[in-house]
Amino acid sequence: MIEMSWSMPLPESSRQPTYVERLLVHALRQWVADRSRWSGVVLEFNRICGPHAATQICEALDSAFETLGRHARWRVRLHRPVCCRISHDETCLLNLIAARQNGADGHAHALMRWMVKSAFAAELERDLDIVAGVLLEAGYTLEVRTRTANAETITMTPQLRSVRE
Repeated sequence: MIEMSWSMPLPESSRQPTYVERLLVHALRQWVADRSRWSGVVLEFNRICGPHAATQICEALDSAFETLGRHARWRVRLHRPVCCRISHDETCLLNLIAARQNGADGHAHALMRWMVKSAFAAELERDLDIVAGVLLEAGYTLEVRTRTANAETITMTPQLRSVRE
């Protein structure tokens, strides 16, 4: 189950998100908030990676987001689509892709099994491996992001919840 919330800003590491990181987070938020605008996500990946790579990335993201939506161990917290902040769960997704790109398989497996039920970790791994590999081939490398130890998510009402069935 994926939940969108109106949240207070969270402290980030000193490094600002790259364009590709922002696009990945935007893709997740757009997938949850308004699937009718998914074509815009596909077009943007097409612009930065080319049509074949964009198709591979977007199909894999669609499947990965479906897996997260159905089998997450908790309600995945996202910021609103127009927010410039990145939530803990959004950071976790970016870290999963970064870990797969950088060969940190143990870290990636631990994150996957933490986010989704063990029986579905292989599905998530398959999809995010495609995303990580195609982005790497296109020249985009993600780095593992960290947060300060005191960072907390403060959720304020109203909340929107979207469950993919």
